[in-house]
Amino acid sequence: ESMALFFVFQYFLWHYGEGLRLAFYKAINTVIGFLNYFSVFELSHTLFYPWHRIAQSYGRGFDASVFFYAFFGNAISRALGAIVRSLVIVVGILVSVVAAFGAFIFVLLWLIFPFIPPLFFLAGIILLFR
Repeated sequence: ESMALFFVFQYFLWHYGEGLRLAFYKAINTVIGFLNYFSVFELSHTLFYPWHRIAQSYGRGFDASVFFYAFFGNAISRALGAIVRSLVIVVGILVSVVAAFGAFIFVLLWLIFPFIPPLFFLAGIILLFR
């Protein structure tokens, strides 16, 4: 009998000590993992880089037609890169927010899970003697 109480006590010590620390760690790593998966920080640093490094050369000397052709081609490439990167950043942030909400729910459930089996047991006893 005392050994069973010892194990229950040890479980609660682990669950609300090391186990809770690990639950927080896994929750935070999940959110950071989604931010890394979508490369949110890296894409924000390279937002206006040309799309797939497609850039026109301005050539040597000055030729107005070559200059404007290269200028507008590079502007379109940069705009396309910014649009695609912005979309990926927005999706990455949205997925990370959903993951943060899920991580919050996970930690809350972690806190209450040890009390659920005794509550079900008590509810069964109550229903049994009704």
